[in-house]
Amino acid sequence: AAQLARRRLCSEPLVWNDSEETFKRFVQELGERHYTLVKGGRFWHVLGQTDKALAIRQLDGFFSDAGCSDFTRIALGDSPNDTPMLQAADIAVVIRRKDGSWLQVETAGEKVKTRASGPEGWNEFFQQYLDGLDSAQGTHRTIHG
Repeated sequence: AAQLARRRLCSEPLVWNDSEETFKRFVQELGERHYTLVKGGRFWHVLGQTDKALAIRQLDGFFSDAGCSDFTRIALGDSPNDTPMLQAADIAVVIRRKDGSWLQVETAGEKVKTRASGPEGWNEFFQQYLDGLDSAQGTHRTIHG
């Protein structure tokens, strides 16, 4: 596990078991060192100067460099650390949480909420999306969840 942790490139997950006061100090010290702390589904994540939206922008560049300009960015998520990625997507798929709630996120593109949670929510969206592509004979069709 330690060898795998050393190869981690994007974030360091943690569980906070100390006081709220110590947590605030920890967040402040991270900020002074140019790190951020975001809440995921089960863990807090310490990040450098990056987020999931930056990854989307980098992929946009790779696709553009390869001559691909007609693509749709689809992002799926249910946690606060997914917010920047969902906001950068053309279609933001907000996966229902196990408690029945959805992440509150404002997007410029289309937003879809799944009825199912977790992996079933991912499957629900992609089954509907792919069925929509089939019925539209390969063209994009907007779906609403």
